[in-house]
Amino acid sequence: MIQRDFILRQIQQLVQVLTRVLKLKQDGQTTEVAAVVDTALQETMGMGLGDLAALPADDLLALCSENGQLHADKAFVVAELLEASFIDGVAEDAPANPLKAALLLYEALVASGEAVPFDIYDRIAYLKQEISPGA
Repeated sequence: MIQRDFILRQIQQLVQVLTRVLKLKQDGQTTEVAAVVDTALQETMGMGLGDLAALPADDLLALCSENGQLHADKAFVVAELLEASFIDGVAEDAPANPLKAALLLYEALVASGEAVPFDIYDRIAYLKQEISPGA
C-alpha cells in the first residue's frame, strides 16, 4: 500500500510538472523547459533528464515498473515529459535523445495490453518521424 501511494504521488508530481512544461512551451519559454523537466525527474525518479533518456531500454522500463509489471500511468507521464522536453535542434543521433526514450515507453505501453490513450499511435508515428526524418 505504501509503495502504491508513493507511485501515485510520483505520478501526481510529474503531471503537475508536465502542465508547467506545456505552459512554458506555449509561452515560448523553451529555454526553461529542459531545466524544469530535469529537476522534476531528479526529484521524482532519482535521475535527471539526460541520464533517464540515456538509460538502456530494460533499465528505463524497470524504472517505470512495479513488481515487474509496467506501471502504465507512470510510464505514460514519463514518456509525455520526455517528449515535451524535446526542443528542435537536438541531434537525432544524440545518445540522450529524449524522443527515443519516449518512443520506447509508448511502444511498451501498447505492447502491455493496458488501456492506452486514443492518440498513442499518432504519438508513436510522430516520434518516429522526428527521430528519423525521411525514413
